[in-house]
Amino acid sequence: MSSSSLNPGSLYARLGGESALRELVDTFYAQVGSTPEAASLLQMHLQGKGVLHAREAQFEFLSGFLGGPPLYFERRQHANIKQMHAHLDMIA
Repeated sequence: MSSSSLNPGSLYARLGGESALRELVDTFYAQVGSTPEAASLLQMHLQGKGVLHAREAQFEFLSGFLGGPPLYFERRQHANIKQMHAHLDMIA
C-alpha cells in the first residue's frame, strides 16, 4: 500500500505514517530496555524471540491497527493478539 493510497483520516496517516510510527515504537522499546518500571515487560519479551523481534512485530501490528499497511497480517496471516502471545506464561 503506497502512502498515496492511505486514508488521510486514519490514525496512521494523522500520526505521520511509517517514519513517525517507527520513531514511536523505537522510543517505546528504548524505554522498555532502560527503565525499571518496564522490567516485567522486558522479561516477557525475552520469553519470546527477543526485543528486536518484538519491536518489528509491534511496528507491523500497529501499522495495520492504526489504518496503515496491514504488515503483520501480510507476514503472519493473522492478527490475533491471543495467538501472538500464546508462548507466554500468563499471570491471572
